[in-house]
Amino acid sequence: MKRTIVALLCAILLIGAVVAASGQDGLLGRKEAAFSVAWADIGDTKTTMANVRYGTFFTPQVEALVGVTYNKASDGTSETAWGASLGAAWHFVPATASSTVPYIGAGFNYLKVSDGVSDSDTSYGIFGGAKFFLGGDYTTSKSAVFVQFDWVNDVFGDNMKTLSVGISTWF
Repeated sequence: MKRTIVALLCAILLIGAVVAASGQDGLLGRKEAAFSVAWADIGDTKTTMANVRYGTFFTPQVEALVGVTYNKASDGTSETAWGASLGAAWHFVPATASSTVPYIGAGFNYLKVSDGVSDSDTSYGIFGGAKFFLGGDYTTSKSAVFVQFDWVNDVFGDNMKTLSVGISTWF
């Protein structure tokens, strides 16, 4: 049921993007490659994460995202994890060129944990943040820094809250 709700939210984002794309170029056609570090709280476990993601804009506001994550527990255990994600983000692109673009999104995640015993799980989540374009506005800049907060449901029985900071290259 929860996964159905997230799928519906993603569909609403996509439909809204098509309706709102009334000639405004926004970020249409741009692509993003990003790297970030994150600090996560999963129940009693604290982790540090490294994330790599790729995104492409197929409407002026909507970005399709795919990513890979490496997690290392920072509570002294040997627990590590690899993850993959697939999602979509809606960018609140201002009508006039700006160096700041806030966004929200949703996605699905797969996580494989190794701590002597291997285990895997799937989850869904929502996120929001802001991109701060460097040396120009969103129409001309080739790089940005970003801050993002994620809430992920039911990661091995606990909800995960994550704060990420990163840098991206635009082409």
